[in-house]
Amino acid sequence: MVDTIRVEQGVTPSAPSSPPKRRWWRRGSLPYVLLIPAIALELLIHIVPMLAGVGISFLQLTLFYLRNWRAAPFAGFSNYAVAVNFSSATGQALLHSFTVTIIYTLIVLAGAWLFGMAAAVLTQRAFRGRGAVRTLFLIPYALPVFASVITWNFMLQRTPAW
Repeated sequence: MVDTIRVEQGVTPSAPSSPPKRRWWRRGSLPYVLLIPAIALELLIHIVPMLAGVGISFLQLTLFYLRNWRAAPFAGFSNYAVAVNFSSATGQALLHSFTVTIIYTLIVLAGAWLFGMAAAVLTQRAFRGRGAVRTLFLIPYALPVFASVITWNFMLQRTPAW
């Protein structure tokens, strides 16, 4: 009824206003934008040296070319052929290294899983000193952060202006 009165008076009803436009970083993309520096540093610190190592593996590096490795002759896949030739000493050493690495990884993972699950089950029930035991389990997580804070504090401490 109010609308009909307004129409008779010459006032047209206005369309419902649209919600204000939100900026692009408020629509949920800000976390992804903030990841860009971390991804760039990851590429710089890990991926680039790894790719450089793969590139160097295609060169025939000897003691003569260690200082100027860019001048080393191109070897192609011959370095890899020597490494995967399991009848040679180099191939056998590589195979032994892989075997030791796999066995070590399995033992460490099984032990860590076993002790971690046992500790979780044993500290689940309430007992006297449970908080202290849980704190002891969390110390290995806190120590690296504590050490890095102390190191950065030492490196960035200001020298007195004499």
